[in-house]
Amino acid sequence: MSDIEPIASYLTKILTDGAPALGLALFLSALGYPLLPGTLFVIAAGAFVRQGIIHWADSSFLILLGAVLGDSAGYFFGYFVTYLAGPLFEHSARWQKVRETFARRGGLVIYLTRFLLTPLAIPVNLIAAGSGYTFGRFLLYDVAGQLTRSAVLFLCEVSTCGLKRCPLSPKVRHDCIS
Repeated sequence: MSDIEPIASYLTKILTDGAPALGLALFLSALGYPLLPGTLFVIAAGAFVRQGIIHWADSSFLILLGAVLGDSAGYFFGYFVTYLAGPLFEHSARWQKVRETFARRGGLVIYLTRFLLTPLAIPVNLIAAGSGYTFGRFLLYDVAGQLTRSAVLFLCEVSTCGLKRCPLSPKVRHDCIS
């Protein structure tokens, strides 16, 4: 089985099951499931909306909900791991430095890893919880970053009819459907 088969299979699932399958894909992607790239599904959702296959309001809401719930689950996983294993490393100088740095710049780091530095999002979820960053603050920056990602990719895909290339998406536009 090639690497593209699970992605193609799940895109077909989104076509048949609609926005709930899309929300589930973003949830699993945010948890770190390696065969479901969240950004690709957000771009695909924009194309499906433009073609009238799925409704924009449902898919927008479920994209945000799935991604935020997945990130929150990662945060709480980090919280419980820190609770169990924290005594092993909580007194190390390096961990204290991480906590101090995250207390100063954590919001920016969380925000940027939701849409710009996405491969770092899962470790940041774990570090945020482990460093004592409050869930409310984490959620605020997480939602803001996920809204930015979804808006940029989703709206870019929906509204770039006529552009040869969306400036924020690597996908070349040849298949514009009016």
